[in-house]
Amino acid sequence: MTGMRVGVGSVAGWVSLFIATAVILWTSISMEGPHLTELSPRPVEYYTRQTAGFAAGELSMRVTPHPHVSYVASDGHPVPEPFLLDASFYKDRYYLYFGAAPILAIFMPVFLLTGAYPNEPFVALLFVVLGFWTSVAWVATWKRHAAPSTPVWIWSVLVLAMGLCTGALPTLRRSLFYEVAASSGYFWSMVGLLACTQALFHKTHKGRWLSLAGFAIGMAGASRGTLLPLLILLPVLAAWCTHQNWKNGARNRWALLQPWLFAGFPATAILIGLLGYNFARFGHPLEFGFRFQVNGMPPKMFSVSWVWHNLRYYYFAKPQLYPYFPFVAPVPDIVRPAQYWSYEQAHGQAYMGPLVVALLAAVVWRWKKLIPGSASSAAFVFTAVWFAVAAAPMAAAGVRANRYMLDFQPVLLGLVTLTVSLFGTRRSWLSRMVTTASISTLLVGAAFNFFASLHSHGWLRDRHRNDYTAIARRFDRAAWPILSHFAEPPGARSLDITFPATRAAGTTEPVFVAGIYEEADALLVQYLSPGTARFIFEHHPYGDLPGPAFTYTPGKPMKMDLEVGAFYPPLDHPWWKDRPEAEQQQLQNRVVVRLDGKQCLNLQVPCYSIPPSRIVWGKRDRVIWTAPEFGGVLSEAQVSRPSVDWLAERRSTDRVFEAQLLLPRDRYGTMEPIASIGLGMETEMISIEYSKPTYVRFVHSSPGVDETSAPVEVVYEVPHAISVEPIGAAKPGGNPGYRIWVDGAQVWSCGSSRKDDSRIEIVPLSNTQKRGPARHVFGGETLRLSYIPVPSVAETQLPAFFLPNNSDRIPILSLVSRNSNGTLSVRRRDHRDAELIWRSEDGRESTTLIGVSDRVPLGFVLEEGKSEYRLRKDGEIVWRHSTVDKESARWRLEPWKNAATGDVATVPLIPVWKPAIIPGDGPIRLRVRFPTDRQGHAEPLIVTGMTGAGDAVYVKYLGPDTISIGADHWGIGGPSSPPIKVDLSIEHELWISMGSLFENQPLTGIESATRVWLDGREAFAWDQPTHSTATATLQLGENKIGISTCESVFTGTIIRKSRQTKPPASQ
Repeated sequence: MTGMRVGVGSVAGWVSLFIATAVILWTSISMEGPHLTELSPRPVEYYTRQTAGFAAGELSMRVTPHPHVSYVASDGHPVPEPFLLDASFYKDRYYLYFGAAPILAIFMPVFLLTGAYPNEPFVALLFVVLGFWTSVAWVATWKRHAAPSTPVWIWSVLVLAMGLCTGALPTLRRSLFYEVAASSGYFWSMVGLLACTQALFHKTHKGRWLSLAGFAIGMAGASRGTLLPLLILLPVLAAWCTHQNWKNGARNRWALLQPWLFAGFPATAILIGLLGYNFARFGHPLEFGFRFQVNGMPPKMFSVSWVWHNLRYYYFAKPQLYPYFPFVAPVPDIVRPAQYWSYEQAHGQAYMGPLVVALLAAVVWRWKKLIPGSASSAAFVFTAVWFAVAAAPMAAAGVRANRYMLDFQPVLLGLVTLTVSLFGTRRSWLSRMVTTASISTLLVGAAFNFFASLHSHGWLRDRHRNDYTAIARRFDRAAWPILSHFAEPPGARSLDITFPATRAAGTTEPVFVAGIYEEADALLVQYLSPGTARFIFEHHPYGDLPGPAFTYTPGKPMKMDLEVGAFYPPLDHPWWKDRPEAEQQQLQNRVVVRLDGKQCLNLQVPCYSIPPSRIVWGKRDRVIWTAPEFGGVLSEAQVSRPSVDWLAERRSTDRVFEAQLLLPRDRYGTMEPIASIGLGMETEMISIEYSKPTYVRFVHSSPGVDETSAPVEVVYEVPHAISVEPIGAAKPGGNPGYRIWVDGAQVWSCGSSRKDDSRIEIVPLSNTQKRGPARHVFGGETLRLSYIPVPSVAETQLPAFFLPNNSDRIPILSLVSRNSNGTLSVRRRDHRDAELIWRSEDGRESTTLIGVSDRVPLGFVLEEGKSEYRLRKDGEIVWRHSTVDKESARWRLEPWKNAATGDVATVPLIPVWKPAIIPGDGPIRLRVRFPTDRQGHAEPLIVTGMTGAGDAVYVKYLGPDTISIGADHWGIGGPSSPPIKVDLSIEHELWISMGSLFENQPLTGIESATRVWLDGREAFAWDQPTHSTATATLQLGENKIGISTCESVFTGTIIRKSRQTKPPASQ
């Protein structure tokens, strides 16, 4: 292509190009590692799923939606089921609301050539690198025509700035499908700007450049819809070229129409294709899918009133500088305009605002002397207009983020580069001053963007903590000797607090807020009654942790001592000096509040490391929703020394914690911490994964190793007692590990990588290192937390179960040790007897006869002595297994696992909920009040048995005064009664008899049937026998086993319950 001389132009320029490219590559590689360039055989990311849909001849993503994903008509938000965040959901199909340009340019060609899919971080990196190179070619083109004598050293700095100051580094730190669209728009915008600039400067071959400009701008709009307004610049460009042709004497019809045709045809073709693509997906050419996002849609997307707010935060807000690595933080969003609907991390480019204003003033002052020729002037003005058009949509948007700056920041940076190049060719005092100040500012901007990328979303810190810590240690040690002279000293704080005279019960006010959006800790005070309050610690965005109530005297000053982990620097920071790592970590994960020496709050919880300059006292930060400010009086906080007397107690290893927890029901697919164990980089973690609505898994994470338990059945509606017990000894020949207990039964055991028991520390319900996929703190409700001593003889209550009536062996446990491996199984012989079978690895077997019952679940207690294992049933030892030198053997117990095959038994475990206690057995009499607003629903009255072997009696509400009684026998179903007229406003008597309600007496034919009397009259009868079960599984008004004919709970009121052998007399 003649005239396309767009080289960097000097050795120094090429060196700067190489350095900037290397930094960009490192930013992405440090996150993704060797997996960056791997191809995936399956579509697992948003763009790859959309590519798979295209390859299959569909416009939707290749993903099957959850069957319950739908919209709630009242507010447009989805039901709480798994869904694709920020995807469009229309007519039971998922779509990307971004354009298809990245798919057509990279994803689809790679798939057609290899049959596999590139990953999104690699595609984003490729677009950013190509965009950077293209932007340098664009600026080099302009410089060659307008400022060819720019000094080499100035040009090399400008090239470096074009790579590092665009906002690309923070964008690449987290490369999801959002960043793919943004980086694609960046690349195609730079191609379009290069082509437009070439068309403005060249007198010949304009058609090719105009065609490339139209195609590139169209592809930019097909990457991100917010770049479509750039299309209005093509008529401006075409008009300028037409004017130039006329001015140069080319006045025939073809010369006048040529610019319009070359620029307009590719852009129009892409625009028509994009509008058709939208129409085919959503039935309207202008609908990109924003309105159909599964996670809801704001009332309005854009507003002119938000323009200054966004530009101020992007370019003129005070930068957030920290004395700790990485030294910069996102701009806090304390005050938002009305209806401004979202916010992500945006570090801003504060150095750019004043620089652009100063350069713009200098350019206007020296316009004629600085910019030679009409083409150069046109190119400069055209670039300025390009920036305004590209920035307008995101400046008016109700959200801001680092990645959005790729739409316009590279163009503004190009304007700065062009201006500095022009001043760099001059020798006046003004030019030298402007050049020196600009170059210095751009170098600061490059460093700012580099450190901002290390902070962005905390991804490098959380996903590669070891690497991040090593980098932070070096920078902090180099910078702290200087910064310590300017920064407020970290550490505990003491101050006087005076509580206000009157506050309504439930009012919450801030004592302090430390941090920024996404990473903030706060201490709040909540008033409970006159003279009574409690403190609440909030670790945003993971929820709050309340403390006990305390009393105060309104208007009377009290001394407050605060030992909060947020007040300390990161681990291994030079401020800690020679304080042991164990103490550093323990202080960082501790929140203690004392009033006049009395402890009012004591928590073991992870905290962010916040410098004192970012602690706001008595006022609310935007991310903490409380009253605007503290209503009392706070004195100036003074630095104090923390107490360390409690450190020895925290290292105790002769006890195990037990937590009574109510598991959250809105976090399926996520993980939360149960315990952090150990110190520093050796910390291990036990987490709970909310897998399904009926079970969870436990995960043990240690450096380099993750283990996951088999599914553990739970009932989310009731509390569970969960505890973690350290076992074994971390010594030569020892084999440490952990046991996980749920409701008194051991459900899992796992190994440990710890090497030193003196460094063990168990912190319940916290992710002290804030790493891995688990959230920082447990998000459910903690009803009780206590420590219990470890017994000298370890006992494990295995979950009880009913033994099937077949001859299959069910493995109870497997033992893997240095000297003896084997499996203990149980097998049914007849209706009264079963046998325990121990099969060793050499195939030898030994058996023990035990008694069983169809109505009583089979339960065992496993005892671990010093040199043997014992199994007890009903207090009697039924099995023993001796080990040689058990303390030094490598052993592992795995309940329900077959050591030979590795298979895990599936047995009908007894449900873990607490049964309804009604003394005796036999029929049950209930006095109830039915709900009045449940027409069309069916609710349980009595449920017995377990999942797969249960029975139920339920009530179905047919109308405002009509009900029906029904029964369900698992595997068969059951009938329901004819409609029964009742008055739902009064109480009713029910008498219910089922075969599963009898345990201690033989059943006659009548007793095995299901009968229901309502208000003294028989309302329902069915002769179907019930499943054999135990009364311990009885549930009143609850359906925890999943009977399909009724819902999970009776919403009326059970006023009275009792046993009654005979039905009540007819009324």
